Amino acid sequence: MPSRSIPPIPPQSNYRRLDSSDIPDGHPVSGFGAYFLSTRRDDGKLHRADFDPLELVRLMPWLQILEPAGQSDFRYRLSGTLVVDMLKADLTGKMLSQIVDREVMDVRRGEIQDVFSTHAPVFSVSELNFPGREFVTVYRGLFPGASDTGDLVFFITAPVDARVV
Repeated sequence: MPSRSIPPIPPQSNYRRLDSSDIPDGHPVSGFGAYFLSTRRDDGKLHRADFDPLELVRLMPWLQILEPAGQSDFRYRLSGTLVVDMLKADLTGKMLSQIVDREVMDVRRGEIQDVFSTHAPVFSVSELNFPGREFVTVYRGLFPGASDTGDLVFFITAPVDARVV
């Protein structure tokens, strides 16, 4: 069966980094940030062995997990259902370089490099410019993680008006 082509992640505009205090309480990025701070180990990472999806049922639809793949690429291990709905594509198993343009790839690499080097989250906001649809402004949080086989990035992306209760 031939693999189905997935639409690329749309270009982004008005990208800027944020402080955690810029993300409103109740937003999925803020909620995951609180979980991360309470669960990370002394090395600053959230270890997969300590990660309990049942504690994050309301946040899981916004969660993506990335793992390094080669020198400078990343594979989506997980793409939450609300991310799939927003992007109109399931990114699970896909390589980041296959679905974003060079500019977005450079931004993500920089964010991920900072997450791995500082063992601290990186927060941002930008507009996703979906062809034929309205722009969607999203908050993002990338959080350092680890599994038995290496580094992970826990990656929450949700529209700025998303709330979890």
